[in-house]
Amino acid sequence: MDGAETDPRVLLDALRAEQASLAWVPIDPEREVGSSHPRPLLTLESLGYLHHHWALPDAPPPIGRRGLRGWLATRLARFTFAVLQPYLRAERDLLANMTRVHDTTAKRVDEIAWDFRRYRIAQAENLAALAAYLDAHQATTRPDAADDGGG
Repeated sequence: MDGAETDPRVLLDALRAEQASLAWVPIDPEREVGSSHPRPLLTLESLGYLHHHWALPDAPPPIGRRGLRGWLATRLARFTFAVLQPYLRAERDLLANMTRVHDTTAKRVDEIAWDFRRYRIAQAENLAALAAYLDAHQATTRPDAADDGGG
């Protein structure tokens, strides 16, 4: 330090003035309850789309042509579909499993979001109780409360 003695009373007065300007207010539990309702992931449109479109077709689409061209197109479609059937079956199983994984993940994320929300509310209630306790304790043990008589 610079060698100069610091008066403890000056330091104490500075700390008291700083403490008075730093008033701490806890989070209001009522405000915390009403804020930020988590939107469940299970309600997302993308997950609904996945549920409605995960299945690949079991047969080729019907050909609308008649005559020899229609017959050839139908035969070609059936042959192509028969050749691709193992791949399409494996792809369908993959998409079904991915849909299940997304569902499970979305449910778990929703549970965690609600648990975290309950935790925040409990923390806000605890901090409000702590603030009330500290205010009551500070009022009874304040050093300047005894000095009110003059000095």
